[in-house]
Amino acid sequence: MTLHQFTYFLIEALNIYSYLLILRVLISWIPVDPSSWLVQNLIKLTEVVLAPLRRIIPPVYGLDLSVMAAFLGLYLIKYFLRSSLA
Repeated sequence: MTLHQFTYFLIEALNIYSYLLILRVLISWIPVDPSSWLVQNLIKLTEVVLAPLRRIIPPVYGLDLSVMAAFLGLYLIKYFLRSSLA
């Protein structure tokens, strides 16, 4: 696997993680069964990033900004990875 292929793989993995974060936001708005294995695994996968961000970024008027910070971080990482390919 070349460096370019590995970089593309990382970018795609970050895209998939972005979709997982979107699903996490959606399940917080839609009533779902929290004991579902799918929901539990989704929470476990996203809490790896969101929990440390929640410790740093306090809620603003009850709004959890950790997801937006995670999206910003993912965007910046993907931006730098793409710029390294040029």
